[in-house]
Amino acid sequence: MGIKTLPEALELAKQSDLDLVEVAPLATPPVCRIMDYGKFRYEEAQKAKESRKKTTQVTIKEVKLRPKIGKGDFDTKVRHMHDFLEDGHKVKVTLQFRGREMAHPELGSRLLDNVIEQLGEGVRVETQARLEGRNMTMVLSSDKKVVKKADEKPAVKPSEKPKVVKTSKTASKRFRKTGTGKLRRQQAMRQHLFEKKSSKRTRSLAGTVDVHSGDVKRIKRLLAER
Repeated sequence: MGIKTLPEALELAKQSDLDLVEVAPLATPPVCRIMDYGKFRYEEAQKAKESRKKTTQVTIKEVKLRPKIGKGDFDTKVRHMHDFLEDGHKVKVTLQFRGREMAHPELGSRLLDNVIEQLGEGVRVETQARLEGRNMTMVLSSDKKVVKKADEKPAVKPSEKPKVVKTSKTASKRFRKTGTGKLRRQQAMRQHLFEKKSSKRTRSLAGTVDVHSGDVKRIKRLLAER
């Protein structure tokens, strides 16, 4: 458009129902563009969002254990470690000793060996187990070469039919997905609500809460969600 005075430029932007945006204030004369500034900001935000998706941030997630941990709790902790490693994070396993437990560090070493064994081949020990005061720590990371091989899916032959994933009816009743993509669960099953308790407690149990981040993938598999 060439060189215009400020009133002329504003008038042109007004006629086009657009905005006058200064893009090079240090130039002589300053350079401006007539554009939809709201649309421009939205596109820039989308570009920044896409670039953040491509950037992988490796963080260390800490999981704490006790030498006398129960089998159920141990399996839950290991499942959380597996999910963290799948997401590309490192996992720091901290085994906490108390009182007379300090006299038996071999129990801690045995427990950490069980963790590595249960996680399988896709795990690499980055820092070997060592005793620091009352804590025994070990750092794990994902072995990308092994994980990549495990993730490779064999080609389906034309004669073969893909397996049908069956959903859990119980899971579909108890869990639901919100509009923002979050998974929520009921605090109590219907039978539990009918048991004798105060009205305040019944109302509390009738509500829903967010599903723990460590259980999201497992619930999605039950709901056959991809």
